[in-house]
Amino acid sequence: MNASTAQHLRIMSPAFAVEHLPHEGLPEDDWLVLVRAPEGLTAVREARGADVAAGHHRP
Repeated sequence: MNASTAQHLRIMSPAFAVEHLPHEGLPEDDWLVLVRAPEGLTAVREARGADVAAGHHRP
């Protein structure tokens, strides 16, 4: 990378929910990342209150 190249930093939510969806289609929620593998789909999105209560978030 060139030393004079401008770089931008984006601040993301402090907590994310990571869900494994074994045999489902696309999740209905707003998602940031989707990874499809033979085992199913993994979705990452911003955590909400229900995710924190259920333990589905990653700080």
